[in-house]
Amino acid sequence: DNKEYGDCYVPENLYAETLAMLRTTTIPILQICRDTGLKTRWLNLLKQDKMKDPGVKKVEIIYDYLKK
Repeated sequence: DNKEYGDCYVPENLYAETLAMLRTTTIPILQICRDTGLKTRWLNLLKQDKMKDPGVKKVEIIYDYLKK
């Protein structure tokens, strides 16, 4: 079940949906990092699902980037 807060659409499981998009995107990791300002190592660990607590703000950045 997804929620809408004003203009903002929030998936029920932000992490799972972001991870799925990250794993299927054709955009190179380096390009995502350049465009978002996130570190390559962090993004690679996220893509491999090896982060215990990736931080919601960073996950939101990736989600918003890949959703556009």
